[in-house]
Amino acid sequence: MNKLILPLAILLASLTPLSLPAHPEGHPPIDKATAQQSAVGVVKRMTEKQKLDASWTRIAPGTAELRVHEGRKERVVVFHNPEEKTPSQQTLQVVFTESGFFVAANFVDKQAS
Repeated sequence: MNKLILPLAILLASLTPLSLPAHPEGHPPIDKATAQQSAVGVVKRMTEKQKLDASWTRIAPGTAELRVHEGRKERVVVFHNPEEKTPSQQTLQVVFTESGFFVAANFVDKQAS
């Protein structure tokens, strides 16, 4: 009997998956308020690294819309800084994946449209 217990335990353990997804349906989508709050943090870090002028920290986030880009849903938070001297750099968009991971921060030239 004891000789059967160990092989049976090994067999049962091998049938059990090693890892189960915590969220089988994926992460819930990031909501507007959370995206805006996260984008403020991105802008703050960019100013601390001197990639953006300090005036950007005084700008409140604008829209935080969902869009589809290259087949993937993204949440885009837009900031507009009229204090920025270069017109092509007055509008900044901070992009997150639908689940809230930071993707990029880019200037959008509203003059060119």
